Amino acid sequence: MGMIDCPRCGQEISDQAKSCPHYGFSVAVARAGHYLEGFQKLHPKVYRALKYLFIVVIFGVVFWLLTRR
Repeated sequence: MGMIDCPRCGQEISDQAKSCPHYGFSVAVARAGHYLEGFQKLHPKVYRALKYLFIVVIFGVVFWLLTRR
């Protein structure tokens, strides 16, 4: 049994693992070639921070549009 790097978080996991014990990412999906591209390749904390930043920016723009005269 060998060790591989998780495609999602980069931590070492068993090559027999079906999912990453750290983040629950399905290693079987990555092996099948269906791994998602783009922002979801980022570290989960970075991805979550970008989602929250996007939400804050949207609310800021809506607030600005509603309060301008």
